[in-house]
Parts: sequence; C-alpha cells; structure tokens
Amino acid sequence: LFEGERQLATQNVSLEPGANRFTYQDRAETAGVARFRALVNGQPDTFAQNNSGAATALIAPQPRVLLLESQTGSGGNQLGRALRNAGVLAEVLPAGDLPAQLSALDPFEGIVLLDVPAGDFTLDQMATLREFVRSEGRGLVVAGGRASFTLGAYKDTPLEEALPVSMDPPPRPERPPVTLLLILDHSLGMGTSSGVSKLDMAKESALLATDSLRQDDRIGVLAFDDTQMWAVEFQVLGTGLSLGQIQEQIGAIQLGGGTDICAALDRGLSALEQQPGSVRHAVIMTDGQSFRNDRCGPYQSLIDRARAADITLSSIAIGDDADTDLLQNLARWGAGRYHFAAQPSDIPRLTLIESQIASAEPQIEGEFRAQLQAPHPLLRDFAPNQIPRLEGYVGTTIKPGAELVLESPENDPVLATWQYGLGRAVAWTPSANAPWAADWPSWPDYGRFWAQIVRYTLPEPDTGPLQVRATPRGDSVTLAVDALAPSGEPIDLADTAATVTLPDGSTRRIALRQT
Repeated sequence: LFEGERQLATQNVSLEPGANRFTYQDRAETAGVARFRALVNGQPDTFAQNNSGAATALIAPQPRVLLLESQTGSGGNQLGRALRNAGVLAEVLPAGDLPAQLSALDPFEGIVLLDVPAGDFTLDQMATLREFVRSEGRGLVVAGGRASFTLGAYKDTPLEEALPVSMDPPPRPERPPVTLLLILDHSLGMGTSSGVSKLDMAKESALLATDSLRQDDRIGVLAFDDTQMWAVEFQVLGTGLSLGQIQEQIGAIQLGGGTDICAALDRGLSALEQQPGSVRHAVIMTDGQSFRNDRCGPYQSLIDRARAADITLSSIAIGDDADTDLLQNLARWGAGRYHFAAQPSDIPRLTLIESQIASAEPQIEGEFRAQLQAPHPLLRDFAPNQIPRLEGYVGTTIKPGAELVLESPENDPVLATWQYGLGRAVAWTPSANAPWAADWPSWPDYGRFWAQIVRYTLPEPDTGPLQVRATPRGDSVTLAVDALAPSGEPIDLADTAATVTLPDGSTRRIALRQT
C-alpha cells in the first residue's frame, strides 16, 4: 500500500474468489488530497494489468470544537486535552462567554456542553446554539451532570429544542415524598433596590415553592440574617398549618441585620437531617458576604455531613455583591445547582425550578453498565462491555424521530442522537467525568471515545463553495460542479472553470457552463 511514492504497509494475504476486504488505519500527516495505490503481487499471474488500484481521499484539517463548561467548572481542560490527543482541536471557555452572534462561531465545526445549566446562558445565546445546529449544519454534544438537562432547567428553552431528548423525567411507578428546605436571607441588603425588594421576591419564591410540591411532601423555611428564625417549621403539606397560614407566615418576614451564612447552614441542614424520607433538598438564597461565626466549622465539613445523610444543597446568588465563589462551592459540595439572579425578579423563577426539580426527582444514581439499544456509528469499534461502568445520569425522554443508542437498565436514554435541521445533536445524559464517570479519564480509550462522539456530529469536510462530482462513462469522465453559498443557496452566474491534469502531466483549463 502506497501514499504517493511512500510505502505505508506490506502484508501477506490469502485471496478468495470474489471481493476481498482488508483494513488499514493510520493518521494522516497533512491536510489536502491524498493519493493511495494498492499493489498485489502473486503467482501464478495471468493478467498483470489488474494488479493495482488507486483512489484519492480528501484529508480535512483537524476539526475545531468549542468546549463550554459551567461557572463552577466541569473538567473542560481534562476533556480538552484528551480530545486534542485524539486529533480534535478543542478550545475551552466558560459557557457565559459563548458569542451570541453566529458569525463569531465560524471557526468552529462543533460545540460541546459539559454539565452547563441553562441559567449560564442568555436566551440569545441558547438561540445561537440552536441555529448553530439547525441552520449552519454543525454539531452539538451535550454531556450531563447535576446541572444539566432536566436538572439544568433546559425545559422549554431553545436548547431543549435542539436536543434528541425532552426534559420530561421518565415516569416512575411511585416517587417518595420530598422534603424541601428554603434558607432565606432577610438581612438589610435584601431591601429595596431600584424599586424592587429582593426580600419580597425571595418571599414570593417561597410561596411558589409551596404550590409546586405535592400532598405528603414536607417544607420548611428558615430565615436568617446574623441570627436565624423558623418562618415555617418543617411540616407535611396538607397537615398542620393550612397553606394560607404557611403563606401568611412567610409574608411576615421582615428585614433584619447582618449576614451569617455558615450559622444558617449549620442550623438548617442539621434540622433537615432529622426529617424522614429519602429525598431531602435545601436551597439557600443570599445577596451578601457572610459574617463568619467562629463557632461554625468549615463550610465543606457542614456540607460533607449533609451529603453523608443523602441531603443535597443548591444555592442562589442574588446580585453582584453576593459571595459567588462561596455559593458556587456550596452547590458543588452539596451535589446541587448554582444559580445567579442578576435581577430580583429572577429569584422566584429560579426557586420554582429548584422545587420542581426536587419534586420530579430526575437524578438517577447507582452503578450500572449502559446497554446497547442498536448498533450505531457513534460506537463504531466499541463493544458495550468495553465501555466503563457509570454511576448515574439525568432522567430524560427520547423524542420521536431520535435514535436511542445506549440506555440504562430502566430503559432511560444514556446516549441519543438525531438530525436537527442541517446538523446533528447528541445527548449523553451521564457526566463526562465526575460525578458519574469519575474513573473515565483514566480509561485508555477516553479520548478516542469522545473524539468519535464529537466527530460524528461534525459536518463533512468543507471543500469551499464548489462541490465536484466526477462520473466515469466508458472512456470519458463527466464533471458536475455545484456552486453553493454557506447557507446552501446556489450561486448564480459564477465564472467557474476546472483545471484537469492529464496522464502526461500537462494541464487543461475547461470553462464550466451553468445549467
């Protein structure tokens, strides 16, 4: 086997009557047109003229993709290195830095989201992602985690439209009761800002949370400044205080003094730990920097204690003065989600998302091995038993017309894809690394696996505006050329010509007429 004049391989083979297929794999050194020639020598040989065959291949440059990770970080640099080692040029950016103009994404053939919540994007940015696939014909891969898909509030967004799965958790025979704790900052900084009271918005969010839960669920509301008070003691909805009385107590919360986040977490999570049930979730909302109480232990120790009791914690930072680094860490340690409320009016929406997620329980955890639903190019050269085990995923539902490639033992989507407009989108509902694929980066085929997933979504190598087809007809060849704009529209009245290299090495220029 030769590439040009360079010999690539020599192999002794046994030929059978009919077609014989042999495979050779290598990585091209340069982009461009590669010319390959296969030469067969054997005895007896009665017709030497058919001992060789030739073909050409267009070697595309290494594809460029954009890896977007959440504000709290999702292992983008780790996956980026693995992709680059597998021949995919990956650039890592925070999701919020995604350009909102499609033209700024021209250098990239694909985009990968790593556990990114919808809240990290503006509506315009999500619409750009959708059109990047649908109108531009490029690729999108979305990997899961505790802040993505259903957990990341993708429902009813342009991002959900582009994906092969919907954000409806699969139906379960019965879900256990949920216990939700809202830890609400009522310090002086939560007062009126530009005519809107942050505290009023936070109280409204607590009222919405009571409406989103079901009978037999529990709710508690702990208000804090530099002290703490129970605005609503833990109770089962439908028993104890009436819904009207609960809402009246929430509405009676008044502005207070300073801010002590640590003490509020210590008291609230300790009380939540004493509540019954297997689904216990807390949400802390604050706009300020915390006054540290020396009697309170390190934050991570508090959260680790709660996680040991299977309690999860999400955080909502309100305004630019919030301790965003701390609140991001609290959500990460607490296996929850971090939200940033730029405007007080965002607070009820974000809290409602958290209460709905808690009541839907879309997060499925536990070790499993993904099962192959149908052979697919996404997993070419990978048998299901070669793929490492996983520790969890986000529950979603496959859309009509999408292809389900891997599923969980509960028949939920693990790997799914579809054609969306001119492009392709892939959903991977576990994570690409921690928390549900923590051992994957040490898998020798980690980079090759993800490079294959990414490459599947990418458009064919760009040959420019001219798409050329050569059709042999006996001793002649017919050339057909399509002149197309990037949008796919034909280019009219273009001055188009072909330069043909003849067997003797000379060239001839032939004008091509538009038909």
